[in-house]
Amino acid sequence: MARRIIRNLFILFIFRWLPLAEASHFRHGMIMWAPTDSYSNTVRFNFRLAWRRSSGSNFCDQNTINQGSLLGGGSWTASCTNASNPNCLSSITVGGANYRCTDFSTSEDWTMGENNFTYAFPPAGEIWTVSFSSCCWISLSRGGSSWLVSTSVNLARRSDIGRINSSPISRSAAYVRFREGCPQSLRIPVEDPDGDVVKCRHATYSESRFNYDSFPYGVLDEKSCTLKYEGGSNTAGTYVVALTLEDFPAGTTNFSNVKPFSAVGLQFLVIISSHSGYCNDTPVFTGNTPQDGECSEVQVGSVYTAVIQVSVADVSKQ
Repeated sequence: MARRIIRNLFILFIFRWLPLAEASHFRHGMIMWAPTDSYSNTVRFNFRLAWRRSSGSNFCDQNTINQGSLLGGGSWTASCTNASNPNCLSSITVGGANYRCTDFSTSEDWTMGENNFTYAFPPAGEIWTVSFSSCCWISLSRGGSSWLVSTSVNLARRSDIGRINSSPISRSAAYVRFREGCPQSLRIPVEDPDGDVVKCRHATYSESRFNYDSFPYGVLDEKSCTLKYEGGSNTAGTYVVALTLEDFPAGTTNFSNVKPFSAVGLQFLVIISSHSGYCNDTPVFTGNTPQDGECSEVQVGSVYTAVIQVSVADVSKQ
């Protein structure tokens, strides 16, 4: 069994290049899912969350990672809307939101981690909404404080492939950093286990507790899943980008006339930092660094190693 690694070097660059603003509490959330087999209503969910490290239940260090300790708390719940169906309950708990830490920063005060859970839904063929919500986000330059991460799960068999759908997958960074006034683009890494076309759109308020303008300085290309920061002055701050990833039949070009198979939530922070100097005085990947978008297959349980080389501009000569 192998896992595909999709490299997004731009994400790697912006993840390390700029300092993180001070924060507290919720910082990132995403959830994905797939049926445990082709025909049953038992679904396996995978989620990733990021929090303030200095809060007691989210403290992580290397010992925490080595021990695989569970952090956090809360629950994922599910609901559907067919009131005439007795199996369609108003709200049920489907899994815990505790997670195992995978990454942390002492200087930037964040903890990230992931986990999974499996739930057997009633055999009713309903569309379920699975969500995790509470308060509060990190202090933001725009938008509210409550957060909601959600996904829709359609348990009907697809007519084109004869089995239950699997949702789109993304390994997006939790933090995206831009430099004020310097236009840049972020390609959000997405793929689909069924070979479907994936489109990224702004999440609705009911899906995320955010309106589409929570990051007003970015333009989203939905078909390519590319977020473009247009630059400009007086844009420094911390913003939430709340997206919904949807999968459509392969070959779809007119999305307005086709219903998506599923929708999964992805929320991350965009941090725009003020800076001095030129916009092109950024590191450049060189040498044996893997190409942006390059894919590799790695056997589960094996060690993967990559060499990343960077050349930094000599700003003293500019």
